[in-house]
Amino acid sequence: MPIASILTLNHKKTVTYKYGASDAQMHPLGGVSLLLWNTIQQTKAAGYEALDLGRSDTGNEGLAAFKEHWGGVRSDLRYWRYPSRPHSHHDTLPKKIAQEIVKVTPDRVLVAAGNLLYRHIG
Repeated sequence: MPIASILTLNHKKTVTYKYGASDAQMHPLGGVSLLLWNTIQQTKAAGYEALDLGRSDTGNEGLAAFKEHWGGVRSDLRYWRYPSRPHSHHDTLPKKIAQEIVKVTPDRVLVAAGNLLYRHIG
């Protein structure tokens, strides 16, 4: 049974931590922390100059605190779009619908969909 996983990307002299996930029942084992520690060691050994802990949503205090414990520093990231468009509740409606569908979908269906789709991505 998987306990935790992380996804990192490298570009030039920087490794970026993009995503981390773990089984909630296994959190006390510190799987993500162990993987991040191994990433730090491997990043240094491979000669990279920086480990970027990536972005965090403003409201995700737990993730921001996790990254700060590893030496991350918060900074604001502002986006500008051209042409400018007003924000509306419609912008997030498809995302909310998809999130609700995923919440009620059995794990075996999500795994099957992932196995089918992921091999065609990247």
